[in-house]
Amino acid sequence: MENFDKIYLQPLNILKGCNHLDGVSFENLKIYLRNEDKTLEKTIEVQGFDQYVQELPNHLKMQAQKAYNNLISPRLSMPLKSDRKITWDRPLIQGILNVTPDSFSDGGDFIDEKLALEQALSMIQKGADIIDIGGESTRPGAKPVMQEQELSRVIPLIKSLRNAGIVTPISIDSRNAKVMRKALEAGADIINDVSALSYDEASLNVAVAMGIPVILMHASASPLKMQTNPSYNNVLLDIYDYLENRVKTCLAAGVMQENIMIDVGIGFGKKLQHNLKLLSNMALFHSLGVPILLGASRKSFISEITQESNPKKRIAGSLCAAQIVLDQGVQALRVHDVGQTKQMIDVWNAIYNCK
Repeated sequence: MENFDKIYLQPLNILKGCNHLDGVSFENLKIYLRNEDKTLEKTIEVQGFDQYVQELPNHLKMQAQKAYNNLISPRLSMPLKSDRKITWDRPLIQGILNVTPDSFSDGGDFIDEKLALEQALSMIQKGADIIDIGGESTRPGAKPVMQEQELSRVIPLIKSLRNAGIVTPISIDSRNAKVMRKALEAGADIINDVSALSYDEASLNVAVAMGIPVILMHASASPLKMQTNPSYNNVLLDIYDYLENRVKTCLAAGVMQENIMIDVGIGFGKKLQHNLKLLSNMALFHSLGVPILLGASRKSFISEITQESNPKKRIAGSLCAAQIVLDQGVQALRVHDVGQTKQMIDVWNAIYNCK
């Protein structure tokens, strides 16, 4: 084992339930050992983990113990402004609200501020825990939007929600530091960046200076180029390494661990087989020690499987993907169809005896 550089832990046979506060409970572990040339996989019972670790070389022993501690450690509440907070005692719903003319599913539907406000209020009434507002499409092939145009789309809506007395957390879906800062000043609570705070070099400074939670997503390239033959040595471990690096970068810069979520970026520089591999092995990412958000709603991988070309008719496929990752302990779902997702979660909770 001395020839391997890195070890990864993926919990298997997760004991399902809605309480995510106490980390992940599981019966088995899948071990990945990796170097530049090869990857070795092995499955062990949890009871045998301590003995397995003792047989590892020191550099892998330290990695394995840290990953295991991340798996079983509580997920800390995420502090927001005005003494509010997000807790992880149940799966959360982040409702998507794109105020753009060209988003892949709802482009143009809510470009009018009044309609956007009505949609936000409707999603909150149906059970959304977070409203995610975006003013720049990041669908495959999308071109960048001028920041002033992005600001003109998102800032009035955020102000309207806060002026209406809405206290539901708002995330700003942007990769531009100026937009992030202006949105936060207008009343947003969370930064949701498809580039994991790497597109705009000032964005990390905004997050640190304002003490704001961040959602770090993986994308293999810019939206314009990300679907041009994306490839990986190992899609699970490559994306894990990327997100691990971005988490470490944020922590080193001063972002608190409880202010970090991750998103593997389904459909962002991934072929069908990449997306399916990620969805069926989402539990691997728990060993990063932060909550996981999944955004698979209405995405084109569902079309590749079902031949449903209309994104608005992919609700069943979206719910299937959501249920698969809930079974793996994922803490939050980013969705277009809030009411249907809430119903699914309520039934899921009832089956697993959650209060």
